[in-house]
Amino acid sequence: MKARIGLLLAAALLAACSNLAPIGQPDIAKVISITDTHAICGVVPVNMLYEDSQGMRHSMSYRVLGDGCHDN
Repeated sequence: MKARIGLLLAAALLAACSNLAPIGQPDIAKVISITDTHAICGVVPVNMLYEDSQGMRHSMSYRVLGDGCHDN
């Protein structure tokens, strides 16, 4: 019985993950804009607007360590 439950859970997880985009490098031909982090200290969200090699615009969000962390 436990084995069947495990198989059902694994199948459900596989089905849920099958719609995810493959992980890899994005097709970035040109960066249009990116969030300025020069005055922020700490981990902050960044948004980047870019154009791919086909001329389509996309946005990407990720987190970076801001550039405003300085020893005084």
